[in-house]
Amino acid sequence: MNSRNACYHSVHNILLSSLISKKIKIKVQRTVIVPAIFLGCGIWPLTLRNEHKLKVMKKTVLWKIFGTR
Repeated sequence: MNSRNACYHSVHNILLSSLISKKIKIKVQRTVIVPAIFLGCGIWPLTLRNEHKLKVMKKTVLWKIFGTR
């Protein structure tokens, strides 16, 4: 979980920037955030709770890119 949070916070400013296009933000999400999440969770047992945490993290990043709902 710590690697997931560290990765997200390292690109947080990029996701909130209005100077960067949504297309670039999605590429950052796909190439930086998602691999870091799955590498960090490689040792977790895949329980419903952990699966839910992964889905919430993905939705959080997409909300940052596209704005709130």
